Amino acid sequence: MNEQTLTKRETILRVAVLNQDKDTLYTLLTDDFRGIGFAGQFVDRDFYITIHTNPAAPFTHFTTEQQQVKIVGDIGYVIGVQDVTAERSLKSRYVGIYIRQAEQWHLQYWQETSIVDPTIFDT
Repeated sequence: MNEQTLTKRETILRVAVLNQDKDTLYTLLTDDFRGIGFAGQFVDRDFYITIHTNPAAPFTHFTTEQQQVKIVGDIGYVIGVQDVTAERSLKSRYVGIYIRQAEQWHLQYWQETSIVDPTIFDT
């Protein structure tokens, strides 16, 4: 299993979010998945799936760029920039850590950090 296989899993994840496909998301995330959202909130598997498949605020746009993929044994990570639109548009840097189980990559940990206009820190 190479970096292209892991990149394909990332694509499947994005498509599942856009299609509000809970079943696919449950198969992509480990049972003990954990993450930290853009606002610093702790996220477990159920909460991640709930916020990414909320019919009241569906994701209408979800792209990634500047992806870097690295695999070491049965662990792989993807870092990059994601651009999403649901209730509002948000651009963030993210990292997803995957583990290989039964010859498939599963998302174990995820964290995103909002990209803000750096001029807000100017004094």
